[in-house]
Amino acid sequence: MPRPFPAPCYVEPVTARLVLASIGALATLGCADMLGLGGLTFDQAAAGGAPATGGAAVSGAGGSGGSAAGGGTTGAGGLTLGTGGSGIEENTGGSSPRLTDEYPLTWPTGATLVAEWRGFGPSTAAGTTFWLYDREASTLFTHRLRLEEPDELGSSLAPEGWDLLYAPTIDGSQWLFGYEAATGLVDFGPAPVPGELFAPDTQAGSAGWTHVLLAGDAAAPLLVAANRETGMVRIGPADPTLEDPIVSAITLDSPFTHLLPYRIGDTDGIVQLDSATGEAAFLPIVDGMLGEASALELGASPGWSLAATYNGGSGPSFVLYDASSGRVETYRPGGGGFNHEDSLWRLDLTAIVPLFGDGEQWAMTYDAETGVADLRALEPLYPSVVVK
Repeated sequence: MPRPFPAPCYVEPVTARLVLASIGALATLGCADMLGLGGLTFDQAAAGGAPATGGAAVSGAGGSGGSAAGGGTTGAGGLTLGTGGSGIEENTGGSSPRLTDEYPLTWPTGATLVAEWRGFGPSTAAGTTFWLYDREASTLFTHRLRLEEPDELGSSLAPEGWDLLYAPTIDGSQWLFGYEAATGLVDFGPAPVPGELFAPDTQAGSAGWTHVLLAGDAAAPLLVAANRETGMVRIGPADPTLEDPIVSAITLDSPFTHLLPYRIGDTDGIVQLDSATGEAAFLPIVDGMLGEASALELGASPGWSLAATYNGGSGPSFVLYDASSGRVETYRPGGGGFNHEDSLWRLDLTAIVPLFGDGEQWAMTYDAETGVADLRALEPLYPSVVVK
């Protein structure tokens, strides 16, 4: 089925998108746009275009396997919400977290969840707005985390076919970008008013990215796109309106399962994680480019399936989750290392998206198979008992 593209500037929407898809295919010949970073020409030997993988990708608030702290990876496809699934009975051992009785919820299946990029500083966004993209219905649901009233604000029709989404702040306004991995097409524009049509612009980019995430200052965020199979990583401004933006590329020598935004001291960067070994490395961002990686002694055991970063009370922190056991762990900086806390959440979660609301850190979670979405506190991790 052709993608409905409602932008009035196109007389024939289908033809326009097919032409852009053809242009995007030239990425492998050395000419590519990096997810809306502007009309740029890359030398293939230096930067290259990531080859198409043929798989769909999942986005959240990060660039990890179905999670997100600004990005996603190739996976089974987004936020699928239905009925049933694992249940949780909470035993907080005292005062319970201030959750509304709105969650858990069921939302449309086969969708993707993305939150606005909050950043780690010096500027930070509110971090309360998030979107549910229903791929089958080509519908975008706008939500805002509100602990004492319903979160959903309304829905908007949108193009179909997005695999990854990211939501930067550009010139003080919230924007949304939707990326289709097979064609490399990127739809982008200011986030729609709930209830109104989302009519984005469309640009050709490189096909086959498995990770897309935002990093750096929230007021001028950087976009990072990576291909897990080739190790190729590109970085450049997220603002598609900039003229002559600086875009650079590196190839990572070691394997990774997750790429996450992070900040150490006054230096923004990304963290390269490998769940198979438990190893982590920090790549600083210097003058808009990725610097040399250095080992990050996180001290986590291998085997997690989801990972995300969030702006915790003691600074940028990690949340790791194992779908087979429901074990969730947080790692917060302190004492020259990381303070560790663990608990149990629902089994078989496929995404964790950090949010900020009422002065506290939360995580929106979902299970793509059963379709259950839930809101969990991150600090502290209240003990739970899984009752599947």
